[in-house]
Amino acid sequence: MIKLGITGNIGSGKTTVCALFEALGVPVIYADRVSRQLLEDDPTVMEAVMTLLGKGSYRDGIPDRAFIAAQVFGSKQNCPGSTGLSILEFTDLFNVGLRNYLPIRCMP
Repeated sequence: MIKLGITGNIGSGKTTVCALFEALGVPVIYADRVSRQLLEDDPTVMEAVMTLLGKGSYRDGIPDRAFIAAQVFGSKQNCPGSTGLSILEFTDLFNVGLRNYLPIRCMP
């Protein structure tokens, strides 16, 4: 299987390209949606985020996106690559969640 990542700046046409692929019957996985779903529903990801960034990451089980963003982007200590959660560990968490996400939401 060929895997292709579509990246670009805001307004560069990523969604348009993905819509074209979808029209051709190609399964398209939107990483934003998958990561949001994992952040909201996956206990392993939720625990990792709270361990890394603190209990304030969630309020009543709902991700506090402003808190998370401030912790990650407002601190060199918590920026990706300088945390206790390595990119490989994050990738593993994402891939496990992705496998759980795909059959339900993305595959034709």
